[in-house]
Amino acid sequence: MVNITINNHFGDKEPATLSLTNISDDITVSSICILVENQFKCMKPGYHDEREPEEKFVLYCGHQELQNSSQLSEYNSVGLHELTFYLYERRSINVTVHLIKYIQCCGIYFSPVWGKLFAKKLTFKILDHHNLLKLKIILLGYLDGYTTRQGEKLTPETVRLVHKRYLLEDDLQQIKDINGGNDLSLTLLMPLKYAVRPDTSLSGRKLDSARCDKGDSCATTNAQGMCHLTIAEQKMEESLQSVQSAQNEVTAVMYAQGGDSSNTTTA
Repeated sequence: MVNITINNHFGDKEPATLSLTNISDDITVSSICILVENQFKCMKPGYHDEREPEEKFVLYCGHQELQNSSQLSEYNSVGLHELTFYLYERRSINVTVHLIKYIQCCGIYFSPVWGKLFAKKLTFKILDHHNLLKLKIILLGYLDGYTTRQGEKLTPETVRLVHKRYLLEDDLQQIKDINGGNDLSLTLLMPLKYAVRPDTSLSGRKLDSARCDKGDSCATTNAQGMCHLTIAEQKMEESLQSVQSAQNEVTAVMYAQGGDSSNTTTA
């Protein structure tokens, strides 16, 4: 039997804590939600919520979300007699992410003006009490096929998210605080060096060669299936490379002029 202390972050957060005593290890998480619902009805006379407990409650043990169909024993493999859970409201936010490639120079991000028109778009849902780091980890799952020529994959540190022209830098910021609890539309800035490439680690498997015909998409095969790189994305890369090359030339000219000026002064 287990005693459970629940820190309440649901609704008005009252009462601050709930206690469940002598709980069997084979009870399901959805049944725990029903017990929490019953305590709310007893302790809060004005409480009225017609939603089913498992639809409106989400329980956490540390940073791990408890699945409604799982038994308590799955989260208490050590056999502790005292457990602490955290209760939140199960509220989802729709997130739309536009992927745009960029290069960085002198702390400024450069991307073609028409880049957003051909940007790839990802749409998914996330619980509003999750933080920005959790959102980045979810995005990395969608972008697993993007690597550098050296095989380096994207990391939370290389993922830069922009909301209404502001760069989101606080990984601990809750999703509901970014846009007042409303649906989110974000821009993901991806370094130019990352692209979808064939998985060269596959042995004994023939990779389909990419075919680029006018009006068609370029297809490459990776470990998880077929990933498509559009013609527009290739043009975007070429445009960014030309911009970077031009910036390097300007820097070289300015450096040369600076050197000539120094020699003249010395003479």
